[in-house]
Amino acid sequence: MTMLAAFPAVSHALILPELHGQQGAATELVFSSPDFAADTTLEFFNEEQFAALSRVSDLLMPPMNGMPGALDARVPEFLDFLIGVSPADRQRVYREGLDAMNGRSRSQYGRPYSELTGTEAEIMLAPLGEPWTYRPPEDPAARFLVTAKMDVRTATQNSVEWDAAAQAAGGNGRRGQYWRPLD
Repeated sequence: MTMLAAFPAVSHALILPELHGQQGAATELVFSSPDFAADTTLEFFNEEQFAALSRVSDLLMPPMNGMPGALDARVPEFLDFLIGVSPADRQRVYREGLDAMNGRSRSQYGRPYSELTGTEAEIMLAPLGEPWTYRPPEDPAARFLVTAKMDVRTATQNSVEWDAAAQAAGGNGRRGQYWRPLD
């Protein structure tokens, strides 16, 4: 049985210059996610849905007490990836819910959800104040909000940014156990 392993094509001269007749310490290669250096390309949501998701994420998980918020942790970008590879029923909850939020916003305020004032945007989060039941809400916007509330909080608290802030505050953080964008 033949087994193959894939390794990045990196010259040993870049990593260990002393092996190639050069004096000095080994050069350390630093890897970075493309999301840190460039704009993220939307994979699943359209621009209006993504803008609404960003606004909802910011309202559900703002920065508090020195800890990053959902936007600081790039949660909307993560959810764009995650929901894009999720089962069709979960994708439907997000798309239909975001479309419902934008539709209601347009009919009530004449503009998409992402452009609402703080008070207007918070009024549309009213379904989150309803008592919890075992059945998901029938209304697409309410179903989305209930689902997104948990997803946004979970993604924020499991991010690199949250981990770094927790460690900087003297806590243990997640000790490297967090999600990372796929490169």
